Amino acid sequence: MFIFSFFDYYSWDLGPFGSVSWSAWHFGHGLFIAWFAMVVTVLAAGVVAVSLFVPTVTLPRPARLLSVLGFGIGFVLYVIAIFAHSDFGSGGGHAFSFWISLILAGAGAVIALMRAQQTDTVLPGQLGSLPKVGR
Repeated sequence: MFIFSFFDYYSWDLGPFGSVSWSAWHFGHGLFIAWFAMVVTVLAAGVVAVSLFVPTVTLPRPARLLSVLGFGIGFVLYVIAIFAHSDFGSGGGHAFSFWISLILAGAGAVIALMRAQQTDTVLPGQLGSLPKVGR
């Protein structure tokens, strides 16, 4: 996620004037939603890495729960960014890194949910009543 944030998230074809592309690190024009989604998912991946490589660290909540919530929130924010930034005009839109990040966030959410269910992590609200996946 972090690596793809430096590539093209948004691009515009300006015809004879060339093209313009912005990464997730561009905050102008309300494009910060995808940046925030990237930050949340990178933090979720960091939580997983800390729980795997430094198991002596005590987190405020179980690492599996934090990773499910982080990847899930990131995925939802990416989906919101699709519709929040749909007014690019002709020749503009989401670029390849945005779509790859969306797919990675969705895959991360599903894998984190499966792993949380396999380890019997107590999930909040309606997440706790989801059918078990991958058992």
